[in-house]
Amino acid sequence: MWNSLAETMLKLFLAMAVGFFCNKKGMLDTASNKKLSGLIVTVTCPALILASVQNVDAAQKGQVILLIFFGLAMYMGLVLLSWVMCRVMRIPAEKRSVCQVLLIFANSSFMGLPVAQSLFGDQAVFFTSMLHLGFNLYMYTLGIHLLMKGSGRTGKSDWKSMVNAGTISGILALVLFFTGWEIPPIVHEGIAFVGNLTPALSMIVLGSMLAEYPVRELFTDKQMYKISLLKLIVFPVLIWLAGRLLFPDAQIQGVILVSTAMPSAALCVMMANKCGSGEETAAAGVFLTTILSIVTFPLLCGILLL
Repeated sequence: MWNSLAETMLKLFLAMAVGFFCNKKGMLDTASNKKLSGLIVTVTCPALILASVQNVDAAQKGQVILLIFFGLAMYMGLVLLSWVMCRVMRIPAEKRSVCQVLLIFANSSFMGLPVAQSLFGDQAVFFTSMLHLGFNLYMYTLGIHLLMKGSGRTGKSDWKSMVNAGTISGILALVLFFTGWEIPPIVHEGIAFVGNLTPALSMIVLGSMLAEYPVRELFTDKQMYKISLLKLIVFPVLIWLAGRLLFPDAQIQGVILVSTAMPSAALCVMMANKCGSGEETAAAGVFLTTILSIVTFPLLCGILLL
């Protein structure tokens, strides 16, 4: 698996380097990043999820149900762990809520899905989407509550935002899996063709987004390194160990580690901006965890999955 892991990471980070270069040369900018991100989130990622379901063995229905409940429990556990650790580390009150959000929500779709597909194949995309089915539920309820609390205000859960392309495609994939219905071959090929654009496109956009961050300023926050250590190593290992007790399937174990070892979700920055709470802290966390994951992710996978 070393060769597969090395090849996968090299391809993904080369695509990220292309995005970084294109941004510096003016071929990509904030506006194009936003539009391409929308394309990935609403079109190519959902297509990738739908295309993956026909490659999953129907005999794994029990494991899929367990994976969904494991994912919901995982997010509840992350809420508790992040609350405890932010106080143990004495994170200032004005940053505490944002840091909790950074610790809870990983870049499981934008970056996690293509990485899982590259390492484990199409089935892994389906397993990843089932594991993180609760992402939108928690982000648009608890996430908003925490960020509003951090800004000294109160806010309502954004229930409408939970009904999006990612959630719908996950539910459709679940229905197709449990009913045994199959997408017509010609339609499936078209969906898969669009979905397979996700890995390269998402890494290019991510590289372009990183090119716009003020690097020097973001590397001076010492507490953010502690947050990154928890996010990229400690929490993923704890979740992976729990997953090993429940899932004998090595592929599912791999999916659990890969998707939870991703950096903080870029959506954290957008939500912080929307709620008026610690946008700079959120940006620093997303940037630093993304950069550090270039080292921590292959290291973690190399040690635990080989």
